[in-house]
Amino acid sequence: MTADDLIGVWQSDQRGGVIEFTADGDFYASDAGYMFVGFTDVLPAGFDVKHDKAPGSGQWSIGKLLGHSQGPSGLIDLHFDVLARRPTAGGNSVEAQRSDGAIVLVHYIGDPDVNNTVVYRKCQTGCHRIAPKRKGLGKRIDVTSDQLVGMWKDTKRGSTIVFDKNGGFRGEDFSYLFGGNRFALPADFDRVHDRASGVGTWKLERPQWDPAGPHSNVHLFFTNVAGQPTHTGSRPMQIFATGPSLALVNYSSDPSVNEQRTYTKCGACIS
Repeated sequence: MTADDLIGVWQSDQRGGVIEFTADGDFYASDAGYMFVGFTDVLPAGFDVKHDKAPGSGQWSIGKLLGHSQGPSGLIDLHFDVLARRPTAGGNSVEAQRSDGAIVLVHYIGDPDVNNTVVYRKCQTGCHRIAPKRKGLGKRIDVTSDQLVGMWKDTKRGSTIVFDKNGGFRGEDFSYLFGGNRFALPADFDRVHDRASGVGTWKLERPQWDPAGPHSNVHLFFTNVAGQPTHTGSRPMQIFATGPSLALVNYSSDPSVNEQRTYTKCGACIS
């Protein structure tokens, strides 16, 4: 499976849902709730997988099937940041297979040996597109460590992130990165009034959906969030060129649900 094969609209005759994969690494699914059977904490109360539909969106990446590291790239990982119109931090996948000479995407519900599947076929004409048209955030470019190191400031809210040359980072508020992870923040955390400071290490990477692309992502590996240790706090952020300057932006497939913040390099700030 290549990116060119994947990009477009895929339809399921079984459930009537569609998944659209975009060239920018996003996916939008009209019916994704069934992929989270057994994970009731990420779905609305009373969700009925047989009758209800929960839209979901996030980023896609193509990889190897489990146990077939030398085989073809046939696994499409779906990294959700929005599910049922709520922030989330979950993952699932579909598998590329051949059927009647064409590629289909298959999701296994529960145990694969039971063969309870939902199959998607690529739409060729009259496709129902569900991906929103979004304004670009800038141009993806190769970012160097020297360009990243220093203080970045969210001019709208005043919070900052400092990247050290030794590979560490610290920031005043990362609550927006953990909207879908109730275990990362204290039980009494007030998302409206409280801030969640954080520290950890950083690494420049290529986007997971574009392994041959520029090093335009900075991956944050948190060791502490809101004053408490964490071992599950790995979050990527994106860097874009916006004219002569750079912008550091957290990923969001739907900013109306999952808050998106923009930081700019602060040359005159004192860290």
